[in-house]
Amino acid sequence: MSTTDTNWKSLYTIGGVTALVFLVYSLITMIVLVVIGGPPETVVDAFTLLEEDRIVGLLRLDALTILTVPLYYPLFLSICAALRKNNVAYTTLGTVVAFAGITLFLATPSAFSLIPLSDKYAAATTAAQKNQLLAAGEALLASEMWHGTGAMMGGILMLVGAVIVSVVMLNSDVFGKATAYVGILI
Repeated sequence: MSTTDTNWKSLYTIGGVTALVFLVYSLITMIVLVVIGGPPETVVDAFTLLEEDRIVGLLRLDALTILTVPLYYPLFLSICAALRKNNVAYTTLGTVVAFAGITLFLATPSAFSLIPLSDKYAAATTAAQKNQLLAAGEALLASEMWHGTGAMMGGILMLVGAVIVSVVMLNSDVFGKATAYVGILI
């Protein structure tokens, strides 16, 4: 086996492991929602959660998603590499579109943006300070990963990239047709 083949094989392994990580992440997310609940309804609730139990607060604010989304880079890259001989143009296009979506999604404010505001809110001594921090927190929540335009467009671009790559999968012997159809339908 040549060095080039070995390099591709290691990239495929990384992609496979990444796909398994996403399965585990999905299960953990479902458990978190059932056991500790979904996102807090108000900024005061978010600040309180982050001050009382930072880990639970971050979990309820979906910090796991922020930590796992970067794994889409090696996943899409490994799929692109596996499909490079089938249709390099559309595989590359789908991967680039997905990468743009991932980057846009990650550039959106997240739960981690609320931590300094929460800390300042807990330390605030006047009603004016608290009101300013609540307003800043509301603005962050309104633009965070499940509500902001950047995140929504990022999600759409990731889905479009996945559909393009999945259509290429239909005409390949690398992935099964069922895998391709799942990618198209999801």
